[in-house]
Amino acid sequence: MAFVPITSPITVSEKTIQLTGRRREVIQLQKSKRQARLHMTGAETSPEKGTVVGLGTVSIDYLAYVDSFPNPDDKIRAKLEVFGGGNAANTLTALARLGVPTSLVTAVGNDSNGSSIISELEADGVGLEFLTRVEGPSPFTYIIVDKAGTRTCIHTPAERGLQPDDIVGNMLHGASVLHLDGRHTEAAIALAKQANARNIPVTLDVEKDRPFLEQLLPLADHIITNSRYPFLFSPESCNLFDAMEELRKATSAKSITTTLGKDGCAVLFEEAASESDFPPQVQSVNDPQGRFIFSCAAEAVPHIVDTTGAGDAFIAGIICGIWNNPANYRKGVLHGARLGAKIAACKIQVPGARRGLPFKKDIDSRILEC
Repeated sequence: MAFVPITSPITVSEKTIQLTGRRREVIQLQKSKRQARLHMTGAETSPEKGTVVGLGTVSIDYLAYVDSFPNPDDKIRAKLEVFGGGNAANTLTALARLGVPTSLVTAVGNDSNGSSIISELEADGVGLEFLTRVEGPSPFTYIIVDKAGTRTCIHTPAERGLQPDDIVGNMLHGASVLHLDGRHTEAAIALAKQANARNIPVTLDVEKDRPFLEQLLPLADHIITNSRYPFLFSPESCNLFDAMEELRKATSAKSITTTLGKDGCAVLFEEAASESDFPPQVQSVNDPQGRFIFSCAAEAVPHIVDTTGAGDAFIAGIICGIWNNPANYRKGVLHGARLGAKIAACKIQVPGARRGLPFKKDIDSRILEC
């Protein structure tokens, strides 16, 4: 299937889209500091397979299934179901089901929801030795899902999130990848700096601008985002590839992966990948500017039930690819994109963010272990 880059204008509010000069300065300063650390250590290769450590959010998801999204002042009926959720928790659950050792750094409240969150993650084999219980209620999200499978999320965060002081001990001992979902940003910065110092690759899921994110971006090796976020770095452009390139140049990222829903994803590298690095489902994009861009199609499914957590499922594939290929991140990301498409396709056919996540036995080993 031919891949067509996004070229139509994307409307974003001026408040959201402007990347101020000050923010660029902060990003460049963090980028320079990281490059200096890498130069001093001389580190180039990734650690061998170990644990995937994830820092981010967990929650309880209340999913309301409706025929159509309500208009203002409407009164409608819904079927309500309750599941575990949260970006990092979903991604690590997907990895654990594929046999990847995981450890989640997060915080939950001391309420019954917190206990339910812990029980569900433990049942899936997600390591919780670095989970913190805090006073107050746990995070929860109310999600409205219509018959087309689209969803609208209303999130209520915890009163207290992870803080830099919570990053204690040797959380990265035996780790081969650190994954961040863009939440608990100051704590994420502290842990990402540790990962950089140890040359542990850092993956970052970023959907929108958040406080202190400009300090976190330059610490990430692999950024996975949606089709809107890159335009924060190229507000005058209408071309997705241009925006992805500006995002890459503003950070130290080796790869930028942009999810495109039913159109799959686009991947941009800082350097060339050889033909042996990507599977048949991944295509090289003929870019007039000679950039190293690839596309991977989404996997067709007979019926979409619920897209909640689809991006988290896809990201698990990217991480698994990097985990499987510690010496070749380009092969890891591209094979991971193929795997991520498969995981996401399984997920969207079942309600909830996690119920449809496949297990190792459900995935062809040729896709899983490449």
